[in-house]
Amino acid sequence: MDTSIGSIINTTLANVKINSNWAVDTNNMRVLVVGDIGRAALFDCSMGGFDATLQKGQKIINYKKMPNHKWPQVQMWFWAHVINKDSSDYVHSVQFLDDENVFVTATSSGEVKLWASLECISLGTLNSSDWNYKRIESYVTKT
Repeated sequence: MDTSIGSIINTTLANVKINSNWAVDTNNMRVLVVGDIGRAALFDCSMGGFDATLQKGQKIINYKKMPNHKWPQVQMWFWAHVINKDSSDYVHSVQFLDDENVFVTATSSGEVKLWASLECISLGTLNSSDWNYKRIESYVTKT
């Protein structure tokens, strides 16, 4: 497994596992971190870059008033992919698709999921029973 693309382990930013993959949505200043067995969290990485109280319907905190802050979690830890610790499968990729405004996560077994970038809501799993291209199309059209 290639973990060279990163782990966020700087204690002044965020605490995540070493075997994590991550991607950045630079438009909305979000970082999606997914561990090798599928546990994920979404962080706000604006670091004070937003000065408004509202940004795309989300409340933004004025970080200048918060010394020694860490990246706040927009979405607390959740299971993006459920992988047994004894399995040889793992999450190997997290990407952000700028044109579609979605995160994509993928496992070594071929499971691929799409996630809404602002709040990390699942938009579906490709080639599965819950796959609904109209839901994706509706989301992409709105953003």
